[in-house]
Amino acid sequence: MIVLCAHHLYTPAEEIHDPLVFIEDRLISAVSSRAQQEIPTNATVVDLTKNGEAILAPGFVDLHMHGGA
Repeated sequence: MIVLCAHHLYTPAEEIHDPLVFIEDRLISAVSSRAQQEIPTNATVVDLTKNGEAILAPGFVDLHMHGGA
């Protein structure tokens, strides 16, 4: 299991302060705040807070292009 830690996480519906994103078998298995859930002792922790105000948000891919054909 991999756990991502950040300062903020934004979804289309809410903002989570001090989020934890749990990844199992390459899929997000849970999202919560540090106040709601603990990090399992066997997890690999990726702490993004070490480099400033880390924000997690859904990724967007822009498929728009000109002159491709």
